[in-house]
Amino acid sequence: MDHATDEQGRLFLDRNGEYFSHILHFMRTTLCPTWAYIAQARQNLLHECAYFGLGHMAQRLRGETSPYDLRPEDRQI
Repeated sequence: MDHATDEQGRLFLDRNGEYFSHILHFMRTTLCPTWAYIAQARQNLLHECAYFGLGHMAQRLRGETSPYDLRPEDRQI
């Protein structure tokens, strides 16, 4: 993930705040935006998922089942 630092050495990510808020919310809760919002912003959200390495969220946005959504014992199947 490319990033920069500000003049005080703090991590700085220059990303779109609208989409980043959904990324951050997912990282905190594993909840995706509403399907209505996904319908209008899917490609942009998928782009952000790729940037942040969130394959789990990307699978959900595409309507796929992620191994992370399965019980641990079902992941072995």
